[in-house]
Amino acid sequence: FSSRPWYFLLPPVKNPMLGGFSVNILERIKRTDYFLADDYFANEHQGNFFGIVFLLVSSLVLLWSYKNSVETRKNITIYIVCNLILFILMFPPFFTIGGMQIYTPGYLLYKYFPMFRVSSRFSVILLLNLVTITAYVVNENYEKLKSNLKYLNLIIICLTIITLIETFIPFELVKKDIPPTVYSYLNKNTPENTMFAVYPNNSTLDAMYWIYSHKRFLINPKYYSSESMVSEEFTENLNTEEGLDKLLELNGEYLIVFKNVSEEDKEIFENNSKIKLVNEFDDSYLFKVEKI
Repeated sequence: FSSRPWYFLLPPVKNPMLGGFSVNILERIKRTDYFLADDYFANEHQGNFFGIVFLLVSSLVLLWSYKNSVETRKNITIYIVCNLILFILMFPPFFTIGGMQIYTPGYLLYKYFPMFRVSSRFSVILLLNLVTITAYVVNENYEKLKSNLKYLNLIIICLTIITLIETFIPFELVKKDIPPTVYSYLNKNTPENTMFAVYPNNSTLDAMYWIYSHKRFLINPKYYSSESMVSEEFTENLNTEEGLDKLLELNGEYLIVFKNVSEEDKEIFENNSKIKLVNEFDDSYLFKVEKI
């Protein structure tokens, strides 16, 4: 996930007040059909927006200090150069103009440091640098600024409030203290050394979370890989004959299928002779793997 220049100017799409504006602009950009115009991923790219008012005020303060305070000039220059380097590294490896491919410094990250696969996250360091240098400049020139701005403290408080409003993303707390019935059933009706798998892939993380409830051996925990299997690939194949054979090979005894799968998948599991339905719950099916 790399950044785009407009991500730094668009408020988070989940912002209650300004999110609709961003969604509208992103849709217009997407309709251009440019290959870099449809890659906005809210969970990553919302962090590129620091607040228009904050950016404007910070820029004015830094510019004023650079012109009027020789003591801070060197530090401002160092921080700005560091931020510019980070800024240009956040963009895609290349872009095109008139069919001509133009490479960016971001290509160096892609080529030689592929572990930095989400370059848009450099915005955290970018913001930290900007806040640090702005705070440093205000602190060093506090008396000068206070003489020019009568209500400096009030201005700083207002700036903070406006920035929080601009960048606010609602959060939610989810309390998960009641396990799915299938896990409670598994705990009460199977031996402690029972091995089971879950399907589909988006249920494997939950199965790990509820391990204190079922207390059984989960074959396909999310992100797990070994010489014999890769969890994600194994889980995706459980709706095939080969996948069920692999489950048998790994000594799997039960298969939990959650009901958020497609109707086609449900039919495959219900009609497969290698597994037998043991129980149906509100959100899942529990199958027993038939040893052949």
